[in-house]
Amino acid sequence: MDLKEQRVRLDAGDTRNDEERIIYLDDELVKLLRVQWSHRIEGCDYVFHNRGFRIEDFRKVWRGACKKTGIEGEWLHDFRRMAVRNLRGSGIQESVGMKGTGHKLRTVFDRYDIVSKEDPKEAPRKQHTYPGSGG
Repeated sequence: MDLKEQRVRLDAGDTRNDEERIIYLDDELVKLLRVQWSHRIEGCDYVFHNRGFRIEDFRKVWRGACKKTGIEGEWLHDFRRMAVRNLRGSGIQESVGMKGTGHKLRTVFDRYDIVSKEDPKEAPRKQHTYPGSGG
């Protein structure tokens, strides 16, 4: 994690597809990570840890955290779907979004991009405000 450069580098062995990935962070997330880092155990190199040690099974820790906060129905893939949807909705190029989410295939990326009932209603407004459309 490099908060000065506002990015996180995932090593090849730490990603599902065994490829290194760099994720860029916005100002709000950097601020939250700085706060989290300031509360770490002295000598611990991890932002998120288990009593100063590396978290070996994130899913187990995630389930425990969800239970403690009362949001047991939330699944990690729900957040991945939300991330893909937000990337697409904010106009970020598909190829850029795929780099961030780690999807190699567009078909898999598309599977995460769930179309809502409101999306078709928004299409004319978005098209009208698109630069070069005459709107």
